[in-house]
Amino acid sequence: MADIEKLVVQLSADIKQYQREIQRAKAITNVQAREIENRYRQMDSRLSAIGSSSARALVAPLSGIAAALSVREVVSYAEAWTRAQNSLAVAGISAGRQADVLTQLYQLSLDNAAPLEATVELYGRAAMAAENLGARQSDLMRLA
Repeated sequence: MADIEKLVVQLSADIKQYQREIQRAKAITNVQAREIENRYRQMDSRLSAIGSSSARALVAPLSGIAAALSVREVVSYAEAWTRAQNSLAVAGISAGRQADVLTQLYQLSLDNAAPLEATVELYGRAAMAAENLGARQSDLMRLA
């Protein structure tokens, strides 16, 4: 029986040693997990800083580009409107009627998904020929 008691005592001591080793491994694992989490947080903050500075660096040039494009578009529209008025003047449309005719032609262009300049050009050519054909303005608008 003494051998069994020795064996039980030895087994009990081994189990306690095993439990201490498990607790020590658990503590080491927790420390390493915290270190990994801290490294991840540092990396995340560094990447966020890089992203923020990159975004700030892009905002100013993109704002300038957007402003330049907006100005260019406004100038382009103004030039197209002027060309359209000139086409109507060449076709003999009086200055007083040009604004109304251009507004109607603009709406026609939108309705037909056609470029304004092409619609004005067609109308201008038809207006020049209208005298020979005896056509009225309403006929010309339907043609355009």
